[in-house]
Amino acid sequence: TLWDILAGLVIAGLYFPFVNYKVNFLLGVLIMAALIWLWLRLKKKLFGRQKQKISEAQAIFDSLCDPQTLFEECEDQLVYMKKRHRDYGHVLVTDEAKAFTATGNPSEALSRLADINIDAVSKRDIKRGYNGTKALYYTEYAKAYAQLDEPERAEEYILSARDCAGDEHDPLLRERITNEIDMCRVMLSIREEDYENALNDLVILDRMYKNRPFRQRINCMLEYYYVRIYTATGKEPELTQTMLDDIIKNGGKLYIVKEAQQMKENCENIQ
Repeated sequence: TLWDILAGLVIAGLYFPFVNYKVNFLLGVLIMAALIWLWLRLKKKLFGRQKQKISEAQAIFDSLCDPQTLFEECEDQLVYMKKRHRDYGHVLVTDEAKAFTATGNPSEALSRLADINIDAVSKRDIKRGYNGTKALYYTEYAKAYAQLDEPERAEEYILSARDCAGDEHDPLLRERITNEIDMCRVMLSIREEDYENALNDLVILDRMYKNRPFRQRINCMLEYYYVRIYTATGKEPELTQTMLDDIIKNGGKLYIVKEAQQMKENCENIQ
């Protein structure tokens, strides 16, 4: 193993300190090279583990509708990752903002996103998925402004996100970004009372997300938008009640759970 080789080099260096300075110098170089290589391996392993923990937190977020786990993991890692891995730091801030919008705290999301001036970030800072990273960042801005009922600001960031998504080479990441943008557009259409377009976009999204893994969070969000449309248009009253019950039961810590409970109470009072 590497440890055995390193130990052997150290022992050899201690045993032959004065025998031959050339040999001693060579051993010193080899030991230093081995130490550097070991440090880089450990650093890579640690970084990989941190990314794995974020992936696990995102899976919990998507499958159990628990944004708190994602938020806490991002907070923990930002303490020491933001400066060491600038590209990864941008991802953590964007995920943290996602957790805030999911719990209905768009102002906090905007505050965290403002910590990064993404327009000043170069491709050298974001080595992988440069356009995709920027697109997701803009999408979170759009979602936050949509929740704050500022459609014009939201539209600005949607356009920026679409431009970046179109330049992203990874097809899976590009599809994910496009779906996030379309979800935001549905939210804006509902707020603008453009229910026909909202419903059309929602049906397309529903088909695209069908049978996807970790779909619970997306399913609850889609149902919430269906409910908003059906409630406003007076359609599908029985299906609306079923969806409200499903959101309340499976929505976890998403902000839409409280809204679904209030909508259910309003429906019961009308009856």
